Amino acid sequence: EKIEDKRGFVLKQVPKAIRYAKNKGYKVRYTAEDAFRADPGFLKQVVAKAVEAGADSVSLPDTSGGASPMDVRRIYGEINSLIRETGAKCVIEAHFHNDMGMALANTLEAWLSGAKILHGTINALGERAGIPDTLALATWMKVKLGYDYDLRKLVELAEYVSRVSGIEIPANQPISGRNVFTHTAGTHQKAAFRDPLTYQPFDASIVGRESGFALGPMVGSEGVKAALKKRGVEINALSEEVFEEIRDRIKETYLLHGRGASALENIIIAEVLNKTGVVEMKIPESLSARILIDVESMGDKDFEDFCRELLARDKGVAEIVEIWGSSFDYMVRVEDVPSLKELDNIVNSFRRAKGVLRTETLITGKKIR
Repeated sequence: EKIEDKRGFVLKQVPKAIRYAKNKGYKVRYTAEDAFRADPGFLKQVVAKAVEAGADSVSLPDTSGGASPMDVRRIYGEINSLIRETGAKCVIEAHFHNDMGMALANTLEAWLSGAKILHGTINALGERAGIPDTLALATWMKVKLGYDYDLRKLVELAEYVSRVSGIEIPANQPISGRNVFTHTAGTHQKAAFRDPLTYQPFDASIVGRESGFALGPMVGSEGVKAALKKRGVEINALSEEVFEEIRDRIKETYLLHGRGASALENIIIAEVLNKTGVVEMKIPESLSARILIDVESMGDKDFEDFCRELLARDKGVAEIVEIWGSSFDYMVRVEDVPSLKELDNIVNSFRRAKGVLRTETLITGKKIR
């Protein structure tokens, strides 16, 4: 068939279908599938026919997810002008896919260019890369345009959708991700400790959340103070030297143990605070862990001889085994070492061993019996 014949069929069938549905009493939305890759002139013709036939709304979707805000401004602006010239009450709906990361920006540009109905889903779920996250869209409308939305339950809704869908919310997901209102770098913490809005676009309470401070390899003294306050410690009774010592110990521990250091934060805090005599905190009697080790060459004789020597010498090292299906090559089982210092010494022994590329520590808890 010729292109002209196909277009002629569409120009006849679209208004025919719309009139049929309207005569049955239905509200009708006409969706111009893949509008952004259509011939602009033909798109205007079809939309004009749909509006003339009584469509209540026209959706101009970016079905393939490749549009830019500049494209949106042009196409939505032209279609909006076309509809307004007819005097019809038909409104434009915006539906954008996120294949190139532009769905939210495109949706907001569509709103500014005349769209009245904006499509989104909780947690941005949808075909392929999904469509705009309703949380981000609604928050932008409230914060930037002043719409009176109550968003305090939206994060709770996002978490519910995550549970029932089985799709985890990324840590850096805007609005609902666990890292979004957490200040990590020491320079940021210093300012955010006084005023979180120094490094946030809006108050976290708007979406039912709180600003926080992470202990980690980049922690600053203000981050330590915030962590102590959260644990109920009266920070005014402590000197700056105490905060600095905790800061330095935590940084060193993260560099040594990796992500597993998060399980050691309370021990570090307790060890430092107990020395002050101002605060007394409980410290575990012993520690158990699994140390993951990545080596240059699995099965290397020098490394395995070193392991045998350590097993014979250090009572805390209970077992060393090869592991498969991981980016690490060996796992060391450490049981009931009496202190964090002892665990540090064991890890340092492996890190200094010839052929070891990296290690990571996993702190273990109670055994399920």
